[in-house]
Amino acid sequence: MKCHLCGEKLISQTGTLQLPSKILSDITLNNVLFFKCEHCEEVVLPSETWKIADNEEKKQIEDCLKNLPVKDFIGASKASSILEISRQALHKHRRIRRGFIYSILHEDKILYHEKSVRLYKQKGDGRFPLSPRKSFFKKPIKYFSPSVSNKISIDFFNSYSSHDITSQWGIIKNKSTKSLGYTYVQ
Repeated sequence: MKCHLCGEKLISQTGTLQLPSKILSDITLNNVLFFKCEHCEEVVLPSETWKIADNEEKKQIEDCLKNLPVKDFIGASKASSILEISRQALHKHRRIRRGFIYSILHEDKILYHEKSVRLYKQKGDGRFPLSPRKSFFKKPIKYFSPSVSNKISIDFFNSYSSHDITSQWGIIKNKSTKSLGYTYVQ
């Protein structure tokens, strides 16, 4: 496989990656496969690694939400009245079920984070950072490889483009465009 930035050969490696997340500070993946360019050090992740990253992020978000005080959560009745929709519409809403409003299962009831509900009503997306973090697009991505003894930082997204950004990771799926230091490989 060749690098989409410089055309040099990509080398398959297994190691630890530290990925940025808009919701969490960082997500660390141990012993995962990735490809690294010999010349420009661009890192390319295969789809299996993305699946592992998505699952790990979901797990960490769930853990963060469970650690928040229950008093910050509201029931479906109050959430539906804030959003001005029925409870049935709240439970069946596709975007809400996909996590655009934070929710937990507590004593067999679904509770919604009140700040997330109000943010969803205002902006259409109730997700907000669950851990403190500086600007998402300024922090370098780090990876650690067994063959390399020290941390290697990759500057990413120096020039933010107006391409469609997909998923919570903020990764561009266009292989010909510089991304956040990572490229999605199918």
